Amino acid sequence: MTRVIDYAVAGPLTRIDTVHEPALATLPREAVEICRLVHDFVVQPSDAKGLSVPDERFAENQLRPVNGLIGALLALDAAQLTVARHPSRG
Repeated sequence: MTRVIDYAVAGPLTRIDTVHEPALATLPREAVEICRLVHDFVVQPSDAKGLSVPDERFAENQLRPVNGLIGALLALDAAQLTVARHPSRG
């Protein structure tokens, strides 16, 4: 029996704990605007050394659930998610 996936409901990789809700308050509501923010939050592993990302942060490239990504980001800097961070912070 094939399970039906309901894409309107958060799943294991897209679920966000209520503890992170305040950080989401200032996010734009349009998908395109949210995608623009990702540019300042995602660093490709091949670019990490050139951006002076500390070696101890390399394991972060294995984070997949959005809840873990938000948690790691806020642990480094508790600013709103609309505020860009420099990759070398750590």
